[in-house]
Amino acid sequence: MALLSDVILRGTRASQPAATAVASGTLYFVTDTNELVLERSNGTSWETYSPAGSGDFPFFERATILVQRITTTAGFEAVGGAVTMSGTGAGGTALAYDAAAPAQAYSTFTSAASAGSQIGLTSPFSWVTRDMTPQIDVIVRSPDNLTTVRMWVGFFPSTPTNADDPPNHSAGFRFSSVAGDTGWRPITRDTATNTGTNIGTVVASTLYWLRIRCVSGTIYFSVNGGTEQAVTANLPTGTTFWGMCVTGYPTASSARTIGVCRARVIYGTAIPGY
Repeated sequence: MALLSDVILRGTRASQPAATAVASGTLYFVTDTNELVLERSNGTSWETYSPAGSGDFPFFERATILVQRITTTAGFEAVGGAVTMSGTGAGGTALAYDAAAPAQAYSTFTSAASAGSQIGLTSPFSWVTRDMTPQIDVIVRSPDNLTTVRMWVGFFPSTPTNADDPPNHSAGFRFSSVAGDTGWRPITRDTATNTGTNIGTVVASTLYWLRIRCVSGTIYFSVNGGTEQAVTANLPTGTTFWGMCVTGYPTASSARTIGVCRARVIYGTAIPGY
């Protein structure tokens, strides 16, 4: 007969056994994350068992920046930071609503019909550094057309350009038809780019929850609460300041549209005594 200690486990992410090596239904509490993470083995892979974010630490544990759409306009506001709607293009911005479950309201950004017409959101590049163990969660809507388009989401020291390499010392998701991406691809860069493995398959005009979190010498990437991809190569320096970017570019003379719903950045460590 199995003991509780056999099916309720805890430890660091690095010491987590393969989901195939434990009994189906085994729970694993990850102890070295910025949030309370509990996962359950289905016999093949680890799945999120508790709703992500439901175990967020109290106010004094971590600082939070929230970015959300203004309810009456297509603009955005930030609590704890600032955000700029940059390069909105000839098509401008518009309010939109996706009735598919889970229903979400978001804003669209439509480019001009010219290569390199930037669309999306950027913040000041002074929010966090990798040493602050930050985490970003963003709900975005993928491009309306997956040809001749690039999209970047994540932490950057300056705005990504219409290129397949981000600025030095970046950590973000990329979707680039030029590079042949089929899913959301984790990208880290110190002064050279490390290209991760596609996560899932991007579908046009679809909402996605993208997460990046930094813990010690690893940056974790996940999509829609799925299995994280751990990246340890070409990590940005720990002291370079980052901002948040959600940007898109047509790579040919055709307009492209992306969408942004909301974002959250948490960072910092516990204050002693709280």
